[in-house]
Amino acid sequence: VHDLKNPLIVILGFAKRIRDGKGNVSEAAQTIIELAENMQRIVYDVLDFSKPIKLELKKEDIGIIVTKAYEYCKSKAEEKGVIFSINIPATPTEITIDGFALQRALVNLINNSIEASAKGKTVTVIVETGKQCVIIRVKDAGSGMDRETLENIFVPFYTRKSGGTGLGMVIAKKVIEGHRGNIRVKSEVNKGTEVLIELPLV
Repeated sequence: VHDLKNPLIVILGFAKRIRDGKGNVSEAAQTIIELAENMQRIVYDVLDFSKPIKLELKKEDIGIIVTKAYEYCKSKAEEKGVIFSINIPATPTEITIDGFALQRALVNLINNSIEASAKGKTVTVIVETGKQCVIIRVKDAGSGMDRETLENIFVPFYTRKSGGTGLGMVIAKKVIEGHRGNIRVKSEVNKGTEVLIELPLV
């Protein structure tokens, strides 16, 4: 509720200024749109966290899903001046997944890496195929996390980010474990973070 209250106050303030003919209408409208989108994201996070995971599983090429997540995040990386790359196998790898749910989880993880990275730093998404599982790595050379943050990364509502709900990593873990997969995070302060996802081939 606190995360929704603050942007709502600003939206009301800008809406009143538009009504009264004060200030730059275009800038005020853009601020309202951005804050409303942020509130919408918070609502979706809370809904995803509160309800049981329901996956619509079918055979899909994991490379296509990861590429879609990459394309979705590319503009954000460009805005920040982050060097963003993807490395996927040339041969299609089909596994039984809910592509939409997995893509959303990957977008969240990739965006975290981009946000933690300064201009000129690298973020890489790598897909590897093992004997029993597909491995997805999201690596960055960003600010990294201290021990306390790393230990609490999957605790609901725990966050060090301003404007974050502390639910993004929790939801990602929920989605990946719903696929009978695993997620691990390695990180060092000022050296970067690597998120490792393992999804079973069968």
